[in-house]
Amino acid sequence: MFKKNTLSIELINGFAKKLCGIPDPQFHVHSLTDFSTQVVDLFEDGLQKVLMTEKPVNFKSFSWHIPGAEDVVYCDLDFMPVKNALGELTGIVFTATEVTDFFIAKKSSEHKEKQLNQRLQLITDAMPLMIAYLDRNGKFLFVNKMMESWMGRSSEEICSKNLSEVFSGNTGREMEINMEPVMQGKLNEFKCVTTVNGQRKAIEVHYLPHLESNHTVCGFYAILIDITERRQITHVSPACDGKISSMKSSIAEMSSTISEISRKLDVARIKLKRAKKNGDVIDEKIKKWTSDLQVSEAMAVKVKTALEEWLSSAA
Repeated sequence: MFKKNTLSIELINGFAKKLCGIPDPQFHVHSLTDFSTQVVDLFEDGLQKVLMTEKPVNFKSFSWHIPGAEDVVYCDLDFMPVKNALGELTGIVFTATEVTDFFIAKKSSEHKEKQLNQRLQLITDAMPLMIAYLDRNGKFLFVNKMMESWMGRSSEEICSKNLSEVFSGNTGREMEINMEPVMQGKLNEFKCVTTVNGQRKAIEVHYLPHLESNHTVCGFYAILIDITERRQITHVSPACDGKISSMKSSIAEMSSTISEISRKLDVARIKLKRAKKNGDVIDEKIKKWTSDLQVSEAMAVKVKTALEEWLSSAA
């Protein structure tokens, strides 16, 4: 513990002495001058910051070289202001919490994670799909080469950004809304349209949850498939189907008309046969009517045949 005005040391325990390279636990420390240069520089930095701001100052996982020892000790260092009842700064308490084991375990974990990420990169880069990994907040942590190429942006430009930053406007909002099922551990598939390098692109998106051992979702994989060409074909097909449907309807109507004409022709033939059999006189009007019906029959059959041939080729 340090006094405010003189920064003299009022209290120091055995562990603090060991860190500062003072082997004799009975040795009484009075001031910073009793420490090594490294210790003095650290203390002066922390103490001055507290004196200026009157707020706590922290140094996380500080590598501490103990004087006379080969090993490095990692500590979390805290400089805490001490105030009296009036709120006036009267001193500063320094604490050092050793976190060497935790620091080494963390570094080992980070190394393994880096190796896994490198493997994942190699595997996904070889796949003909756009693949990304995002955290629970929809922030990109990883993208494969194909996605980089399709987006026209490097992984550095994409990673650490949210979905709404990479996919702007309605597309970004839609992609964030579709995160809800995957955060509940469910697969989710949907389609949307976005703009990439000034071109409109239709994409099919698959969200796959990444579950931890306790079944909580820690992130998710996003697989994107460009379906722009397929969508364009789909847009054309309904138009063609509409025309074909309309033509089918017209053919059905014409077939009905043709059938009616044929029926009337059959009736006319029967009447003519009866007239001839009975020796009736066929006047000029009947001759003309018969001729018109024969022409109509020929035209109807011709139209029907032509339409049926067109329909057959269109199918």
